[in-house]
Amino acid sequence: MEQVIARIVEAAAMETESTSFNPRTWVSPAPPADSVSQIAPEPVVSEAPPAKRPTALWVGGSVIGLAAMAGLALLVPWGAFFGKPGAEAHQSAPAPVAAAAPMAAPRYDTRIFPAADMNELGLSLEEMGIDTGDAYFAAEEVIAALGTMEPMTVTVELDSKGAKPAIHSLTAELENGAAIRLIRAGDGGFKRESVVETAQVRVRQVGGTIKHNIFYLSAVEAGIPNSLVSDFTKAFAFDIDWGQIKPGDRFSATWEENVTRAGREVEPPRLIAVEYETDGIKRSFYAFTPPDEAEPRWFDEGGQGNARSLMRTPVDGARITSRFGVRKHPIYNIQKAHNGVDFAAPTGTPIFAAGKGTVIFQAMAGGAGNLIKIDHGDGLETRYMHLNAFAEGQGVGASVMQGQVIGYVGTTGGSTGPHLHFEIRTDGNYVDPLSFENTVTEALTGAELRMYLAQRKATSAEIAAANSPKKPAAKPAAKPKPQG
Repeated sequence: MEQVIARIVEAAAMETESTSFNPRTWVSPAPPADSVSQIAPEPVVSEAPPAKRPTALWVGGSVIGLAAMAGLALLVPWGAFFGKPGAEAHQSAPAPVAAAAPMAAPRYDTRIFPAADMNELGLSLEEMGIDTGDAYFAAEEVIAALGTMEPMTVTVELDSKGAKPAIHSLTAELENGAAIRLIRAGDGGFKRESVVETAQVRVRQVGGTIKHNIFYLSAVEAGIPNSLVSDFTKAFAFDIDWGQIKPGDRFSATWEENVTRAGREVEPPRLIAVEYETDGIKRSFYAFTPPDEAEPRWFDEGGQGNARSLMRTPVDGARITSRFGVRKHPIYNIQKAHNGVDFAAPTGTPIFAAGKGTVIFQAMAGGAGNLIKIDHGDGLETRYMHLNAFAEGQGVGASVMQGQVIGYVGTTGGSTGPHLHFEIRTDGNYVDPLSFENTVTEALTGAELRMYLAQRKATSAEIAAANSPKKPAAKPAAKPKPQG
């Protein structure tokens, strides 16, 4: 205490003026208010002050004041007066902490492969290097979750950090869109996500105009799926001569497609409505499966079926190259009766049974080439010539349904190119297939008609929704039923 007082008295006795008087040289200003949150610099220990001190600060002071200052010096560190900014200058500032580097997200090796059943799934996982027990445990979990053992598409994420690859996650999707995902759990097992339906049924409709003499080209150009062109032509096989279509004729097709949210088709599209307009006459048909039948048939707005006793064009997308009557034979170069109609089409094009009946002849027959004869009863018979091949598993005595594939277009026998020669006989007499008087089938009645009209109304609503720009027509796909 005495030393402090003596030091201050010594300073007071020094000269009254000094060119070194500048408070900034020994007291730093307080930091601005907005800098409180900033980290203070490391404290600096000041050396002893120089011998000369400004006397103006102490002029007029008293011994009592000097004693008070000396007492304050015992409580406050000297650094508060020499080089310490602000009230908190006596506190040690914490050293800045370096930010931790972000951890890189784990990366997994993704594999996608098909599997027909549980064993194939387990084997495929095992071949990736996964432990056998873990591979087949995962396969069992997948089958148990899906409730069925069907072909599936599998996506697996492999964790390769350990000595052997391990399953991080596994997703299995069935053809109908149902899927299950397994995720590695903390106990080494798998957490199972609930089975979700990722597929939906969408209704689509496209229309077009005939621009080519072959319907197939115009249909595909308009956007009708290739697999549906045959169904479209069969729907109008009793009403339209596909070999005589005209440019400017209009058509439209409506179908259902079962696809995943990613757009993958899980089932073939199904045609549900068709329309064709020629010479100002428009005809529309809707697909309907009567309760006691397995396959759908086509009916107009009132429930009248499209079927007749025989189809006029029993081949897909063909064009007529020779009509019924007398003509100059292209091979023998003589006038000769042509007892049928020739439909030109590429080799291998499917040929349909024109009506329900029984195969009574199927073999090579000279100039007729590969020939099929079908008896339809009541003296009605149809013949199909120059076939490239017969339908597999079909022979004499086989029963065939109208529209069933019985063979394929070819150029066997006396033929100058691939085509179908089609004949109709009634009681042994040749009849022009294009003018044959077809018998109309009975229309739907009673409960069947009511069911059909209700379905047609629903189909019309789906078509309207499909054509609406505001909301696409879609409905959930049927949930797969567990098996076994």
